[in-house]
Parts: sequence; C-alpha cells; structure tokens
Amino acid sequence: MSSMFSNCSSLKTILVSDKFKVKQVVSSYSMFYNSPLLVGGNGTTYDTNHTDKEYARIDTPGAFGYFTRK
Repeated sequence: MSSMFSNCSSLKTILVSDKFKVKQVVSSYSMFYNSPLLVGGNGTTYDTNHTDKEYARIDTPGAFGYFTRK
C-alpha cells in the first residue's frame, strides 16, 4: 500500500464509501506521490507535503483528505 496511488498523473477523484479505512496500513510514505491532479470532495488539492496516509480519508471541512464520499 505504500505507493497505491503514486504516479497517477491523470487521477483526479477517488470515490470511497464511509466504510473505507486505512488504520491498518503500516507503510504509506508515497501513497499519493506525484498525483498532481488529485482533488478531494471538499476541494482539497494535491500537496507534495502530504503524500502518505494522512490524507487517505474523505475530504470534509476541518479534515483535509484526497477522497470523495461516494
């Protein structure tokens, strides 16, 4: 899982349900590396400082993320 969405240069949206969780992911240092078009459902845009599982969540006000609620 460490590079699950890395180098997805055309990826814009990742749709997930509320049931999607990443708590058990151990290695995620480059999960979103080089995916510059990625935008979360609340408008959070890709940031090179946030390429690990920290943003692997549904994007909501106050909780930035790269996922969009399905």
